[in-house]
Amino acid sequence: MLSGCRIDQTDLFHMRLLQVIVPVLVFASVYFGIHYWFWDNLVQEPQWSSVVTALLTCLLMLLASFIPLAMPARVFLGGKMRRFFMYLSYSWLGIMGFLGFQMLLIEVIQLVYSMFVGPGPEDIVWLSRLLATIVMGATAIFTLVGLYQGNGPTPIKRISIPILNLASSLSGLRIVQLTDIHIGPTNGPAFIRELVEKTNAERPDIIVITGDLVDGRVGDLGDDLSELRNLEAKHGVFFITGNHEYYSGVDEWIRFLPGLGIQVLMNQRVSIEHEGERLEVAGVPDLTGHRIGPPHKPDLQKTLEGRDKNIPLILLAHQPRQFTEAAEHGVTLQLSGHTHGGQFFPFNLIVKAVEPYFRGLYRVKESTLYVSRGTGYWGPPLRFLVPRELTVIELTQAS
Repeated sequence: MLSGCRIDQTDLFHMRLLQVIVPVLVFASVYFGIHYWFWDNLVQEPQWSSVVTALLTCLLMLLASFIPLAMPARVFLGGKMRRFFMYLSYSWLGIMGFLGFQMLLIEVIQLVYSMFVGPGPEDIVWLSRLLATIVMGATAIFTLVGLYQGNGPTPIKRISIPILNLASSLSGLRIVQLTDIHIGPTNGPAFIRELVEKTNAERPDIIVITGDLVDGRVGDLGDDLSELRNLEAKHGVFFITGNHEYYSGVDEWIRFLPGLGIQVLMNQRVSIEHEGERLEVAGVPDLTGHRIGPPHKPDLQKTLEGRDKNIPLILLAHQPRQFTEAAEHGVTLQLSGHTHGGQFFPFNLIVKAVEPYFRGLYRVKESTLYVSRGTGYWGPPLRFLVPRELTVIELTQAS
């Protein structure tokens, strides 16, 4: 009996070991296979001089080491050194995207050419060098622009949204929307400080944070968010969960944020009186919340129960696809984020293909949705042709 139990325990150990090893081996094969593809096309085929070949090979090997070393660096490095290394690692991930897209495009062009014209010459070194130079040069430009758009001053986007039957005293009410800030391994207090200063300068009546504020736990990032307590709005600051809060210890954050003067809305709505007229702000959890349990499952019907439809209602919902249900309930205005507008080309084309509400304004019946491109970034600290935004929304009367 003991021998049988020992065998069963050994088998269980081997199964668990395989569950760890197999994904790691698959990732390593794909990851280093991509780097070999880069090396073959950008270093070997162009037949650079021995010095250039050695330099490019060493550079590519160094860059390839960033991602595998990112996890131990996150554990063993501290403070600014950890953030700097993570910044380099995530930047290389984005640069890989730029390189891979261009090289894939060249492969497709060559394939189409060979299908309709015939096989091209394979031994023209000058052509390989020209293509490699174009790809590397374009990637350098894309990266510089992407880093600036991802890390430069946050652009302010001002938008007026006409509302049917809006009381004249509510016309001109100003809402600042912050969303998808993603404080985490590559950005921190300085970014929050800039957002607070720019937000307060707009003198908002209401500030809303529509999810994905953090990528990490309270113990690691709580101090980085301390500046948020300086946000100033006439009627308060409101927050709803995004999907990334559910990867980051959501209950801890829900308890933490009120200490910064931020009201968390979990299937709740609040009434606000502005210039003698009322409007309501409601918030529902992110769609992923249902995995945790009933308190986190979005329940719009419960949230709107007993609502007076003559009173304008602003719904905060992280994912724009929640607008389908909101429009059925006649919500006046929904504010969302989540999509990042695709964050950078060409991945924005993929996001646009899968998200029914991608970015900007949408109207269904008498309901309006605004989807922000996001105030921060996720993963690679890059934005390319998809700028970030701090959104200033002014409600106006619809004619």
